[in-house]
Amino acid sequence: MRDDTTFQRPASAERRRGVSRQSLATGLYTVLRNGLRRDELSVHYQPRIDTVSGRIKGCEALVRWHHPHLGMIEPERFIPVAEETGMITELGEWVLFNALATHRQWKETGLKPGGLAVNVSPRQLLEPAFADMVERLLEATCVEPGDLELEVTESTRLDNIDQVVNTMLRLRDIGVKFALDDFGAGYASLDYVRKLPIGAVKIDQSFIRNIPDNHKDALLVKGMVNMAKDLGLKVVAEGIEEPAQLDALRPLKCNEFQGFLFSRPLSGDQAMSLLAQAPAYAV
Repeated sequence: MRDDTTFQRPASAERRRGVSRQSLATGLYTVLRNGLRRDELSVHYQPRIDTVSGRIKGCEALVRWHHPHLGMIEPERFIPVAEETGMITELGEWVLFNALATHRQWKETGLKPGGLAVNVSPRQLLEPAFADMVERLLEATCVEPGDLELEVTESTRLDNIDQVVNTMLRLRDIGVKFALDDFGAGYASLDYVRKLPIGAVKIDQSFIRNIPDNHKDALLVKGMVNMAKDLGLKVVAEGIEEPAQLDALRPLKCNEFQGFLFSRPLSGDQAMSLLAQAPAYAV
Protein backbone atom coordinates (compact mmCIF):
# COMPACT_ATOMS: atom_id res chain seq x y z
CA MET A 1 0.00 0.00 0.00
CA ARG A 2 2.81 2.39 0.87
CA ASP A 3 4.46 1.80 -2.52
CA ASP A 4 1.17 2.35 -4.38
CA THR A 5 0.61 5.65 -2.61
CA THR A 6 4.10 6.90 -3.48
CA PHE A 7 3.68 5.92 -7.12
CA GLN A 8 0.43 7.87 -7.47
CA ARG A 9 1.67 11.15 -6.02
CA PRO A 10 2.99 12.73 -9.24
CA ALA A 11 -0.32 12.17 -11.05
CA SER A 12 -2.23 13.61 -8.08
CA ALA A 13 0.03 16.63 -8.07
CA GLU A 14 -0.68 17.22 -11.74
CA ARG A 15 -4.41 17.00 -11.12
CA ARG A 16 -4.16 19.56 -8.32
CA ARG A 17 -2.55 21.92 -10.82
CA GLY A 18 -5.52 21.36 -13.11
CA VAL A 19 -3.53 19.68 -15.88
CA SER A 20 -2.73 16.05 -16.64
CA ARG A 21 0.19 14.55 -18.52
CA GLN A 22 -2.24 13.75 -21.32
CA SER A 23 -3.27 17.42 -21.47
CA LEU A 24 0.37 18.45 -21.63
CA ALA A 25 0.98 15.97 -24.43
CA THR A 26 -2.05 17.18 -26.39
CA GLY A 27 -1.10 20.82 -25.93
CA LEU A 28 2.51 20.26 -26.96
CA TYR A 29 1.41 18.22 -29.96
CA THR A 30 -0.87 21.07 -31.07
CA VAL A 31 1.90 23.65 -30.70
CA LEU A 32 4.36 21.57 -32.71
CA ARG A 33 1.88 20.59 -35.40
CA ASN A 34 0.96 24.26 -35.90
CA GLY A 35 4.55 24.95 -36.83
CA LEU A 36 5.07 26.81 -33.56
CA ARG A 37 3.20 29.78 -35.05
CA ARG A 38 1.42 30.36 -31.77
CA ASP A 39 4.64 31.67 -30.22
CA GLU A 40 4.03 29.67 -27.05
CA LEU A 41 7.55 28.26 -27.06
CA SER A 42 10.67 30.35 -26.68
CA VAL A 43 14.37 29.84 -26.02
CA HIS A 44 16.05 31.53 -23.07
CA TYR A 45 19.75 31.71 -22.33
CA GLN A 46 21.61 31.33 -19.03
CA PRO A 47 25.23 32.54 -18.93
CA ARG A 48 28.10 30.28 -17.90
CA ILE A 49 30.87 32.09 -16.06
CA ASP A 50 34.60 31.48 -16.38
CA THR A 51 35.95 30.83 -12.87
CA VAL A 52 39.25 32.60 -13.54
CA SER A 53 38.24 35.79 -15.35
CA GLY A 54 34.66 36.10 -14.07
CA ARG A 55 33.56 36.80 -17.65
CA ILE A 56 30.74 35.12 -19.54
CA LYS A 57 32.22 32.05 -21.24
CA GLY A 58 29.04 31.03 -23.04
CA CYS A 59 25.32 30.41 -22.59
CA GLU A 60 23.06 27.42 -22.20
CA ALA A 61 19.89 27.44 -24.32
CA LEU A 62 16.77 26.50 -22.35
CA VAL A 63 13.30 26.02 -23.83
CA ARG A 64 10.29 27.68 -22.19
CA TRP A 65 6.57 27.08 -22.78
CA HIS A 66 4.07 29.84 -22.00
CA HIS A 67 0.63 28.26 -22.33
CA PRO A 68 -2.23 30.71 -23.08
CA HIS A 69 -4.40 29.25 -20.31
CA LEU A 70 -2.01 27.50 -17.92
CA GLY A 71 0.71 30.14 -17.90
CA MET A 72 4.37 29.20 -17.71
CA ILE A 73 4.87 25.43 -17.75
CA GLU A 74 8.19 24.35 -16.30
CA PRO A 75 10.48 22.26 -18.55
CA GLU A 76 10.65 19.47 -15.98
CA ARG A 77 6.92 18.98 -16.57
CA PHE A 78 6.75 18.97 -20.36
CA ILE A 79 10.16 17.66 -21.42
CA PRO A 80 9.44 14.16 -19.99
CA VAL A 81 6.12 14.23 -21.85
CA ALA A 82 7.93 15.11 -25.06
CA GLU A 83 10.32 12.22 -24.41
CA GLU A 84 7.55 9.72 -23.80
CA THR A 85 5.53 10.73 -26.86
CA GLY A 86 8.45 11.03 -29.28
CA MET A 87 7.86 14.76 -29.79
CA ILE A 88 11.32 15.46 -28.35
CA THR A 89 12.82 15.01 -31.83
CA GLU A 90 10.85 17.85 -33.39
CA LEU A 91 11.07 20.01 -30.29
CA GLY A 92 14.82 19.46 -30.02
CA GLU A 93 15.41 20.45 -33.65
CA TRP A 94 13.35 23.62 -33.18
CA VAL A 95 15.33 24.59 -30.06
CA LEU A 96 18.67 23.91 -31.74
CA PHE A 97 17.82 25.95 -34.83
CA ASN A 98 16.58 28.93 -32.82
CA ALA A 99 19.57 28.82 -30.48
CA LEU A 100 22.03 28.65 -33.36
CA ALA A 101 20.28 31.47 -35.23
CA THR A 102 20.36 33.66 -32.12
CA HIS A 103 24.03 32.86 -31.53
CA ARG A 104 24.78 33.91 -35.12
CA GLN A 105 22.81 37.13 -34.64
CA TRP A 106 24.87 38.00 -31.55
CA LYS A 107 28.09 37.49 -33.48
CA GLU A 108 26.87 39.60 -36.40
CA THR A 109 26.36 42.53 -34.01
CA GLY A 110 30.00 42.28 -32.96
CA LEU A 111 29.48 40.46 -29.68
CA LYS A 112 31.60 37.57 -28.44
CA PRO A 113 29.06 35.15 -26.95
CA GLY A 114 31.52 32.30 -26.47
CA GLY A 115 30.14 28.79 -26.59
CA LEU A 116 26.53 27.73 -27.01
CA ALA A 117 25.29 24.76 -24.97
CA VAL A 118 22.11 22.97 -26.07
CA ASN A 119 20.51 20.00 -24.34
CA VAL A 120 19.92 16.87 -26.38
CA SER A 121 17.97 13.79 -25.48
CA PRO A 122 19.47 10.30 -25.81
CA ARG A 123 16.41 9.57 -27.93
CA GLN A 124 17.57 12.27 -30.36
CA LEU A 125 21.04 10.73 -30.48
CA LEU A 126 19.46 7.42 -31.47
CA GLU A 127 17.78 9.00 -34.50
CA PRO A 128 19.66 7.94 -37.67
CA ALA A 129 19.32 11.44 -39.12
CA PHE A 130 20.41 13.34 -35.99
CA ALA A 131 23.99 14.03 -37.07
CA ASP A 132 22.78 15.11 -40.52
CA MET A 133 20.31 17.48 -38.89
CA VAL A 134 22.95 19.09 -36.68
CA GLU A 135 25.32 19.57 -39.61
CA ARG A 136 22.51 21.03 -41.72
CA LEU A 137 21.52 23.55 -39.05
CA LEU A 138 25.13 24.56 -38.42
CA GLU A 139 25.54 25.24 -42.13
CA ALA A 140 22.21 27.06 -42.42
CA THR A 141 23.02 29.39 -39.52
CA CYS A 142 26.73 29.78 -40.37
CA VAL A 143 27.76 28.81 -36.83
CA GLU A 144 31.15 27.18 -36.38
CA PRO A 145 30.81 23.60 -35.06
CA GLY A 146 33.38 24.41 -32.37
CA ASP A 147 30.98 26.97 -30.88
CA LEU A 148 28.37 24.27 -30.16
CA GLU A 149 28.34 22.02 -27.11
CA LEU A 150 25.59 19.42 -26.87
CA GLU A 151 24.65 18.43 -23.32
CA VAL A 152 23.58 14.82 -22.93
CA THR A 153 21.31 14.28 -19.96
CA GLU A 154 23.02 11.75 -17.72
CA SER A 155 19.84 10.93 -15.80
CA THR A 156 18.35 9.18 -18.85
CA ARG A 157 19.35 5.60 -19.57
CA LEU A 158 21.12 5.02 -22.88
CA ASP A 159 19.68 1.80 -24.30
CA ASN A 160 21.96 1.53 -27.35
CA ILE A 161 25.17 3.16 -26.22
CA ASP A 162 27.20 1.99 -29.23
CA GLN A 163 24.90 3.82 -31.64
CA VAL A 164 24.98 6.92 -29.44
CA VAL A 165 28.79 6.85 -29.34
CA ASN A 166 28.99 6.56 -33.14
CA THR A 167 26.72 9.57 -33.57
CA MET A 168 28.71 11.59 -31.05
CA LEU A 169 32.02 10.66 -32.66
CA ARG A 170 30.80 11.76 -36.09
CA LEU A 171 29.83 15.18 -34.74
CA ARG A 172 32.96 15.46 -32.61
CA ASP A 173 35.03 14.89 -35.73
CA ILE A 174 33.68 18.14 -37.23
CA GLY A 175 34.30 20.06 -34.00
CA VAL A 176 31.07 19.78 -32.00
CA LYS A 177 31.70 19.36 -28.27
CA PHE A 178 29.78 17.17 -25.81
CA ALA A 179 29.10 17.49 -22.09
CA LEU A 180 27.47 15.10 -19.63
CA ASP A 181 24.65 16.90 -17.85
CA ASP A 182 23.25 16.08 -14.37
CA PHE A 183 26.51 14.34 -13.53
CA GLY A 184 26.33 12.24 -10.38
CA ALA A 185 22.56 11.92 -10.22
CA GLY A 186 21.80 9.42 -12.96
CA TYR A 187 21.89 5.76 -13.76
CA ALA A 188 25.51 5.15 -14.68
CA SER A 189 27.70 8.21 -14.19
CA LEU A 190 31.05 6.44 -14.27
CA ASP A 191 30.06 4.13 -17.11
CA TYR A 192 29.02 7.08 -19.29
CA VAL A 193 32.21 8.99 -18.49
CA ARG A 194 34.17 5.92 -19.52
CA LYS A 195 32.29 5.21 -22.75
CA LEU A 196 31.02 8.52 -24.14
CA PRO A 197 33.31 10.91 -26.06
CA ILE A 198 32.61 13.88 -23.80
CA GLY A 199 34.79 16.85 -22.98
CA ALA A 200 32.96 18.16 -19.93
CA VAL A 201 30.72 17.23 -17.01
CA LYS A 202 28.09 19.37 -15.34
CA ILE A 203 27.75 18.50 -11.66
CA ASP A 204 24.11 18.05 -10.78
CA GLN A 205 22.64 20.92 -8.83
CA SER A 206 21.26 18.56 -6.18
CA PHE A 207 24.82 18.25 -4.88
CA ILE A 208 25.52 21.97 -5.17
CA ARG A 209 22.38 22.91 -3.25
CA ASN A 210 23.59 21.46 0.06
CA ILE A 211 27.34 21.77 -0.34
CA PRO A 212 27.81 24.51 2.33
CA ASP A 213 26.14 22.48 5.09
CA ASN A 214 26.32 18.84 4.05
CA HIS A 215 29.77 17.33 4.56
CA LYS A 216 28.96 14.25 2.46
CA ASP A 217 27.81 16.34 -0.50
CA ALA A 218 30.92 18.51 -0.18
CA LEU A 219 33.16 15.44 -0.30
CA LEU A 220 31.25 13.97 -3.22
CA VAL A 221 31.54 17.18 -5.23
CA LYS A 222 35.25 17.42 -4.46
CA GLY A 223 35.71 13.82 -5.57
CA MET A 224 33.76 14.38 -8.81
CA VAL A 225 35.76 17.50 -9.65
CA ASN A 226 39.09 15.80 -9.00
CA MET A 227 38.12 12.72 -11.00
CA ALA A 228 36.95 14.81 -13.96
CA LYS A 229 40.17 16.83 -13.92
CA ASP A 230 42.27 13.68 -13.83
CA LEU A 231 40.40 12.52 -16.93
CA GLY A 232 41.06 15.82 -18.68
CA LEU A 233 37.43 16.93 -18.57
CA LYS A 234 36.10 20.44 -18.08
CA VAL A 235 33.92 20.86 -14.97
CA VAL A 236 30.83 23.07 -14.79
CA ALA A 237 29.07 23.58 -11.45
CA GLU A 238 25.44 24.47 -12.13
CA GLY A 239 22.54 25.55 -9.95
CA ILE A 240 24.54 28.04 -7.86
CA GLU A 241 22.01 30.26 -6.11
CA GLU A 242 23.65 31.45 -2.89
CA PRO A 243 26.99 33.07 -2.00
CA ALA A 244 27.68 30.27 0.50
CA GLN A 245 27.54 27.73 -2.32
CA LEU A 246 29.99 29.78 -4.35
CA ASP A 247 32.32 30.09 -1.35
CA ALA A 248 32.32 26.30 -0.95
CA LEU A 249 33.04 25.76 -4.66
CA ARG A 250 35.88 28.27 -5.07
CA PRO A 251 38.64 26.03 -3.64
CA LEU A 252 37.68 23.18 -5.99
CA LYS A 253 38.85 25.04 -9.11
CA CYS A 254 35.91 24.23 -11.40
CA ASN A 255 36.17 25.63 -14.92
CA GLU A 256 32.79 27.32 -15.11
CA PHE A 257 29.93 28.38 -12.83
CA GLN A 258 26.26 28.66 -13.72
CA GLY A 259 23.19 29.60 -11.71
CA PHE A 260 20.76 32.24 -10.49
CA LEU A 261 23.48 33.85 -8.39
CA PHE A 262 24.96 35.17 -11.63
CA SER A 263 21.92 35.36 -13.88
CA ARG A 264 18.54 33.81 -14.42
CA PRO A 265 17.76 32.48 -17.91
CA LEU A 266 17.22 35.48 -20.19
CA SER A 267 15.35 36.08 -23.42
CA GLY A 268 17.47 36.42 -26.52
CA ASP A 269 17.31 40.24 -26.41
CA GLN A 270 18.07 40.33 -22.68
CA ALA A 271 21.02 38.00 -23.12
CA MET A 272 22.32 40.15 -25.97
CA SER A 273 22.16 43.23 -23.73
CA LEU A 274 24.05 41.40 -20.99
CA LEU A 275 26.72 40.23 -23.42
CA ALA A 276 27.11 43.82 -24.63
CA GLN A 277 27.77 44.94 -21.05
CA ALA A 278 30.49 42.27 -20.73
CA PRO A 279 30.21 42.12 -16.93
CA ALA A 280 32.96 40.68 -14.74
CA TYR A 281 31.49 38.64 -11.90
CA ALA A 282 33.20 38.14 -8.56
CA VAL A 283 34.24 34.48 -8.62
